[in-house]
Amino acid sequence: MDPRALAMMKRTKDKRETWLPVGAGLPARFEAEETIIRTIDHWYDLFSAVLTPEAGQRVVHHKFELKLAAAGKENPETIAIIVALAEAGHRSAYFAARDYAAKFLEHESNIPAQVRAYLIRLLYMPPPTHPQSRGEVVDHLTRDIGIMVMVDLAVERWSLPKLNSSQRRKSAAYFVAVVFTRRGIKLTERQVRRIYQQRPQLAQRLAKFLLGDETI
Repeated sequence: MDPRALAMMKRTKDKRETWLPVGAGLPARFEAEETIIRTIDHWYDLFSAVLTPEAGQRVVHHKFELKLAAAGKENPETIAIIVALAEAGHRSAYFAARDYAAKFLEHESNIPAQVRAYLIRLLYMPPPTHPQSRGEVVDHLTRDIGIMVMVDLAVERWSLPKLNSSQRRKSAAYFVAVVFTRRGIKLTERQVRRIYQQRPQLAQRLAKFLLGDETI
């Protein structure tokens, strides 16, 4: 082949190699997409202990324990509310209240009759399951927080678009979705965007779940 033609082909190839792996859809630092994915995957490992349904349950369980400890024996209304939640099928409320009841009945001799009645009833209650179709709010609580933190970290580190990819650049939400999907939790960029945008409503969603109004 003509040496001039070979030289032209090489220049064309070199030009393509400069733009294909680096230029399209990458942040200003020109880090390859797989590098971003590997880094977020490492973050996933760091967060893994709090990305499970059990972690969400532990958070809510601890919150109930704090409420019960603050209530003591002088506030039967708080105890009654948590017992009612346990009877409605909320496992975190049940286990927190059951532990509280056992300790309280063992160590306190002067317990108001109303409080004693709630506690004894709780001890004989079988462990509940989640209210049907309403377990995801608690189960996904810490997972969703972890997702939001990863999105923010990715935006800060690589100056990525936060939630919406363009033709030129993938978003942080896209890369987080890729990592979670590779780890067996199938998420799309749209789902990660929805999770992130619901951040201000997390507390309200949890309250609705506990009151039986949340059906996501």
